[in-house]
Amino acid sequence: MKVIDAAAAAKLIEDNMVVYIGGFGAYSGVDELMHGLAERKRAEGHPENLTVLSGICSGFGNMEDIGHNIICEPGLVGTIIAGHYMISGRMSRMVSENKVAAYAPPLGALPCMLRAGASGQPGVLMKVGLGTYVDPAVSGFAVNEKARAQVSEFETAGSKTGSQDQQDPQDSQGPKVPKGTKAPLGPQLIRRMELDGEDYLFYKALRPDACLIRGTIADKNGNISLRREGLHEYQLEVAMATKNSGGTVIVQVEELEECGQIPPKEIRIPGMMVDYVVIGSPENSRQMYGNEDYKPEISAEAKIDAGEMPPMPLDVRKVIARRAAMELPVAKSDYDVEADADANVDANTEADAKTNANANVDANTNVDAKTKRTGKSA
Repeated sequence: MKVIDAAAAAKLIEDNMVVYIGGFGAYSGVDELMHGLAERKRAEGHPENLTVLSGICSGFGNMEDIGHNIICEPGLVGTIIAGHYMISGRMSRMVSENKVAAYAPPLGALPCMLRAGASGQPGVLMKVGLGTYVDPAVSGFAVNEKARAQVSEFETAGSKTGSQDQQDPQDSQGPKVPKGTKAPLGPQLIRRMELDGEDYLFYKALRPDACLIRGTIADKNGNISLRREGLHEYQLEVAMATKNSGGTVIVQVEELEECGQIPPKEIRIPGMMVDYVVIGSPENSRQMYGNEDYKPEISAEAKIDAGEMPPMPLDVRKVIARRAAMELPVAKSDYDVEADADANVDANTEADAKTNANANVDANTNVDAKTKRTGKSA
């Protein structure tokens, strides 16, 4: 593992690479690394035409210079493959204006595709997405015209060669667009298949050329802790899929510590998976975009009593939240469940006692009747 700055990290990213960029909504954004990419693009014109993989694009639903908004430099990103875009205002606008080709695989399928890449499997079979826009029979999770044009061109080229994998020399190991080519990755990631008479969707393994992911602390062996992260996304799966595919793993952290300072059980990404570490500035390492300050309760390092939180103002957000809460089932605590069980036992005991009492009454009634008929005492 080597410690470098964001500018040096950006030089490791080449044109046409498939790059996983971390961040998950308001959490775990790699802003330091993304600024490095954007600044290099503005200064040198490179890298360009990147295929960016993400879970949920990072941001806070605005146009500010945070999250995936940072990499919306003209020509930097050619294709975006993510479960959700709208939280990054600039990226969602680029998608709607067809400035990038956009694909939206099911969010739950993405970690499965990464794990397949990490373990050397070709992909995963699921029924998730059949008959929806995810299905190749519909649009193959292409969500804008630029992506649909890529799919159409890919299918046309495949029909001419008799195979949809003509651009994928490593198909047995899943798709990995060779560096230096412009072959689109999106159309290669999904295929409809029949197995034992049933239809499935085959999601191909993801194998990034590089990944930019977030941690809190690194030690000098490259071991990564996520101690202060508000959300643990796919960091380990991404690192494994990238490293095991011969790619480059770059992790942005807040601080560097001596070896042995991170408790072993706290290490979430082993140092053997990490190639480079970049120390992010405080302004580019926020725990979440909604808060300027670090809050230990968000990362479960502290607990606060609900009564200590100030009430929300009565506005539209609160009305919507209250109405949504009305649809939720009432949860029961362990104490409530135990109390219900005790009540059931008590009720059953009372019912048994009543049944026994009734049986005794019936028996006594029968004895009295027999005594009257025979004139003999029982």
